[in-house]
Amino acid sequence: MTDAARFLSSVPEFSSIVQWAGPRTVGKPVKATQRYTYLVRSVVYQQLAGSAAAAIFGRLNSLLGELSPENVLAANPDDLRAVGLSGAKARTITAISRAVSEGELQFSRHGRLSDEQVTRELVAITGIGPWTAQMYLMSALRRPDVWPALDLGVRQGWSILHGIEPAISIKDIASAADHLAPYRSDVAWYCWRAVDRFREG
Repeated sequence: MTDAARFLSSVPEFSSIVQWAGPRTVGKPVKATQRYTYLVRSVVYQQLAGSAAAAIFGRLNSLLGELSPENVLAANPDDLRAVGLSGAKARTITAISRAVSEGELQFSRHGRLSDEQVTRELVAITGIGPWTAQMYLMSALRRPDVWPALDLGVRQGWSILHGIEPAISIKDIASAADHLAPYRSDVAWYCWRAVDRFREG
């Protein structure tokens, strides 16, 4: 059992979901050459159900042949939207690609930067907000203490685990997990699993 799972299994509201889902598996941070893909993927997944986002991401990869800044910048914007991207997401992915191409966004630096520094760098790019930066921190950099309070699934799962109806507000959840640091990435993961279990009945 991981340190996070062991700690959360001792928290009454989380003990059952930890037992049900088991420990969260977290590998090493992805290589710098792969982080562009993870960031673009986070943009695609904004405000979409997982299955719909996965389909769009798959079509984007098929369109480009290889997902790279060069291929995105060379693509026709109409073709990017044709795979299912909104105009805003197409512009954001293009802005990310341009920042990489011009050297403003250097993924190789991120392993040395704090969560706050990475977030500031990312949200400076048009169309990237805190949620996208947090998903990148969790999925690409494997940071252990990210708390994506704006995520609907996290709020729903937190409310399920704590018996809160209606769901906890964005304002209240922002600091609700402070006492669970430094394991809030795992807390978010277990909130998502709580939603999965609820849907399974």
